Amino acid sequence: MIARLKRAAEIRGRTLTDFVIAAADEAACRAIQETEIIRLSIDGQRQIAAAILNPPAATAALKKAAKRYRQLFGAECPPPLFVSRCSRTGMIELPSVAATKRLTGIFRRR
Repeated sequence: MIARLKRAAEIRGRTLTDFVIAAADEAACRAIQETEIIRLSIDGQRQIAAAILNPPAATAALKKAAKRYRQLFGAECPPPLFVSRCSRTGMIELPSVAATKRLTGIFRRR
């Protein structure tokens, strides 16, 4: 295995250490993306766009949650939705619920 890694590093013009660190970093990025990003098909993108453009009326539970949010954070608007487009596939990517909570800090403060 070491010989194969050394050969691959030489092919890339890197030291073995640089090659292994770069490979580990790429693997780490893939692992994070696989667990924190939701990729949508064209149909899924259309459904999300339709829901954003024509949202349903607010339910009592949603109004209660919005009131609680304003009490906790003093904000009039909900936190931003982090959306991006995949450069390779062109598909819209949405963060998972867990990632959104971490990014926007919406865990209940005590």
